[in-house]
Amino acid sequence: MQLRKSYGNRHKLPDPVAAVLTTDRYSKGASHCSVTELLQGPKIRILRKDGIHEDVIDRLWSSLGTAWHQYAEQALQGLPNYIVEERYYHNVLDWIVSGQVDIQTPLEDGTWCIYDWKVTTESKIERGVAAEWEEQLNCYAYLINQTTGRTISKAQVIAVIRDHKRNVFKPRQSGPVQIMDIRLWPVEQQAEYINQRVKLHQQAEEAHVFGEKLPDCTEQEQWRMPDKFAVMKEGGTRAVKVFDTQEEASDRLVQIENGWIEVRSGIARKCEGNYCGVALKCEQRAREIKEKTTRGDVTPYV
Repeated sequence: MQLRKSYGNRHKLPDPVAAVLTTDRYSKGASHCSVTELLQGPKIRILRKDGIHEDVIDRLWSSLGTAWHQYAEQALQGLPNYIVEERYYHNVLDWIVSGQVDIQTPLEDGTWCIYDWKVTTESKIERGVAAEWEEQLNCYAYLINQTTGRTISKAQVIAVIRDHKRNVFKPRQSGPVQIMDIRLWPVEQQAEYINQRVKLHQQAEEAHVFGEKLPDCTEQEQWRMPDKFAVMKEGGTRAVKVFDTQEEASDRLVQIENGWIEVRSGIARKCEGNYCGVALKCEQRAREIKEKTTRGDVTPYV
């Protein structure tokens, strides 16, 4: 079933720009669920069935990622010893799960290496390998193994950093393209993980049919940033310092007269940016906004 999409244009971009940003040739093929959908919260996948709404300007970075994938696919077609953009299908608990692997190449020992393109940001790279990247590539490795018998012994993300600045030196970066090793799990763990995800989505489907509440997205599925702990001082309008942990903030607080700690709730980046396309009709999102408004954006810690 083709996903229904509607778009706003709050910046009144010209029609040619809007047309470029809203072009999408993606297809998950004849499957119940793609790996990408499987890694999302069941709430997102089910709400998206009724269509999504995005603003064209919010499609900019994903459009660049799509364009890079298409450019890379054309450039690599016919390259010896490389399989490019191959989609695999496998039956998991009576659901067909599909996944499209960007690049595969054989290694000297007869096993295979897979690569996945990511057009991303410096801040994302600085946080290290994202959990969803590890999960995604392990799902791909499992699908390939189950459908072809190939053993995947190596997996890497090829990260193209869209906001890299040549004149800003960062010791941990070698340039605008980073190669990141992905930890591969034993096949048994891959099978267990993908079965758990399919079962979770199937249970949500059943609950939805009977009108029951959909499960909330997890913090990881929301791309939620961790809480921060700000040490405040009486008479000051800005934090003395903001810490990652309550313990660090408490240690600093004992040095402050008439001070206190504010807990600054981590932002759910997927929800804030409507990267799922359904944030405007999500009950969880509405509830969290209400809770955040009630406490005035920050939670004092006593």
